[in-house]
Amino acid sequence: MMNDNDDIRKTSVAPCVNQSNPNDKLVQQLLKKLDEGSETILNLRSLLTLKTVELNELVHQLELIDQVLMNVENGTEQIEIVLKDVLVSKNQQDKLLNAEATLDSAIKTACSLYSIDLYSVNNKQPSPIKTTSMLKKIAGILSELDIESTIDLYKNDDIKVLQKAYMDLDLAKTIATSIKTDFKHRSTLMKKKHTSVSSMDKIKQLGSSIRKQFAVYQSYTRNAPLIMYGKEDIITILDREDHIIASRKMVHTTPNNQQQQSTEKPARMHCSSTNTPKKRQSSASSSSPIKLRSKSTTNTTATTTTTAKSTLQMISRPTLTFMAKCKEKRAVNNGPGSTLRLRNMLAKRNPALKMINEQMMIGSTVC
Repeated sequence: MMNDNDDIRKTSVAPCVNQSNPNDKLVQQLLKKLDEGSETILNLRSLLTLKTVELNELVHQLELIDQVLMNVENGTEQIEIVLKDVLVSKNQQDKLLNAEATLDSAIKTACSLYSIDLYSVNNKQPSPIKTTSMLKKIAGILSELDIESTIDLYKNDDIKVLQKAYMDLDLAKTIATSIKTDFKHRSTLMKKKHTSVSSMDKIKQLGSSIRKQFAVYQSYTRNAPLIMYGKEDIITILDREDHIIASRKMVHTTPNNQQQQSTEKPARMHCSSTNTPKKRQSSASSSSPIKLRSKSTTNTTATTTTTAKSTLQMISRPTLTFMAKCKEKRAVNNGPGSTLRLRNMLAKRNPALKMINEQMMIGSTVC
């Protein structure tokens, strides 16, 4: 029984392990992003503490300046009062000397404070240990971005500038990772042999987004290039790929035009082939009445009607209504009051009218 339980446990645990294996890469990527986020938070907190210390120093200096300003104002007020008293009475020399002494001391303290502040601003030099450590951090980020040659731009003694540059480069590193992922997706779409319209639109969108992100990347890296595969700048690669896409479009459009021309030519040949029998039939129909001219005039009506019927059947398959109409016309022409008898009588008297009558008969039968 114990062995059976162990087997059940093994079978129940094994699928979970197999399911967790594909997600390991995703978890590792998320952990890396989490580490990067924690690093940025620590850097921002250190920057915040530094700025708070500087702000506290500025507040302390402002308080000192306020005290000195109050002393100077008090001294000037005393001198004004003494001057008014001197104008009234000339025995106020002691008061004037006291006021002058207080004002002189206030001015001296103000000048000393101003000179100390200027000296601290002009002669404030950061410790070399901080600058070297910050330069090492900047060099590490530059090596990750494959732009170690731009380290000369950051060799500055001011620690504040270096701290800001480090923060900018950290942001540029995250932008570079997003650019590289978009570029990989674009390259996989371009490697396909048969690209659809939607994939071409996606390639264009990725190219425009990469260019926009690259502009932001350059603003953080002081116009440094983004090297792909350790060889070329990404902008040169994009320009070359855009040229290849344009050439592909030209190749795809020209065969389509040739196919359209090839489809149009057989259609024209088909139309010409369908029209040729009609011409032959019409020629046959036009030649048949000419052969019948040698026959007698008595049988002209019967022969013309039969030939007209045969030609109409050859040209098109008439409906019953059409045949009925033809019979009605024949009945009208052969009736007692028809003009056909008149024409036959005139044709017997005048042979010239005979030819005109035959032509009229041919035209009526064809119609």
